[in-house]
Amino acid sequence: MNKFIMAFFAFAMPLVYIGCSKASNENINAKKPIYVNLIPPAFQGEWVKDPANCSEKFGDSQINILENQLVFKTKLAKPNQLQLAGRALYIDADVHTERGTKKEKYELILSANGKTLVSSDGLERFKCALG
Repeated sequence: MNKFIMAFFAFAMPLVYIGCSKASNENINAKKPIYVNLIPPAFQGEWVKDPANCSEKFGDSQINILENQLVFKTKLAKPNQLQLAGRALYIDADVHTERGTKKEKYELILSANGKTLVSSDGLERFKCALG
């Protein structure tokens, strides 16, 4: 009887382990949004449509992201609410332009390597190197 029980556990335990590992890997990709106070450092920096334009003064599609604001060529967005879910950042912001202030929402998706950013306006932007 003991040999049967030992053989059963020898066979069953690896299957239980594999099942548990698979479930935990699925949870890694299904991140629940959490509220944050500042824009995470991975999202901060100068982002441009064409990496060859990093040396330009300020391009039309460029975004400079700081810990507490997004700076565009013609507007400044100050976040009221930030939610982080994995590599996605959801922003509710007051946007200041020459014509006044309005509310806007942004969704920023950071690539796994942290070098590209896709925004809710559909543009893929590339992170400029410092210096």
